[in-house]
Amino acid sequence: QIFLRQQFSLSPGQFGFAVSSAILGCIAGPSLGAWLCDKIGRKSTLMVAGILFVIGAVGSALALNITTFNVFRVLGGVGVGLASLAAPVYIAEVAPAKWRGRLGLMYQFAVISGAVSATVVSYLLAEYVRPELSWRLMFASFLMPVSLFMILLLRVPQAPRWLAEKGNISEAFRILVLTHGEE
Repeated sequence: QIFLRQQFSLSPGQFGFAVSSAILGCIAGPSLGAWLCDKIGRKSTLMVAGILFVIGAVGSALALNITTFNVFRVLGGVGVGLASLAAPVYIAEVAPAKWRGRLGLMYQFAVISGAVSATVVSYLLAEYVRPELSWRLMFASFLMPVSLFMILLLRVPQAPRWLAEKGNISEAFRILVLTHGEE
């Protein structure tokens, strides 16, 4: 964070806003996420979140001024808010009852391990990369787990409940059989 302050010559107020700007998106994301989950589906909402993660990471890493940096941080925060709503809803709707608790726990574990990993990666970059580049790499490094998230997301089905709500009963039934078995 100190590198960011130096890069853009930030006042304490500007620095405080820059550090917390993603939270604004995190606040807005769940409200938008509820609407998106109903409109385009849980899986598609998670894909939109992934796209916002990518845009936020790239834009923050390449920002040439603090305003641009803040805009991309807010966009990334919206992605976080979307995912924080859509992922548990998706798990609850797709997972069989016997797996639901474990998958919910895995979601929470992924959030925590992601935060710890980000701290470790940021520390290593701050320690071993020159300051004018390290802060940019800290934001860009988010692209690796996001890319994996989006690739794996391509393999999961749309939520059967959403499909049924949209009138696609045969596809909803096919996915229920796939996830829950014939019985």
